[in-house]
Amino acid sequence: MVDLLERAAQPAVDGLMEAVRGVLHSSADLLDVRERLAGIFPAWGKEALAAVFAEAFLAAELAGRGDVSEGR
Repeated sequence: MVDLLERAAQPAVDGLMEAVRGVLHSSADLLDVRERLAGIFPAWGKEALAAVFAEAFLAAELAGRGDVSEGR
């Protein structure tokens, strides 16, 4: 399950990291970094990443329930 979620999230994570790298490489100072990062949030595909996180949280909850029912 973890592998499936990782593969599903990878494109969104890759896009996020590329956007952050671009900001870091082209910003004059930390204030500029902060302002520019705030401006690129819409480009990060929040909906897709939110869906993957929802699946991950569900998987974690179910795994926890399984552990409890098995006495771990």
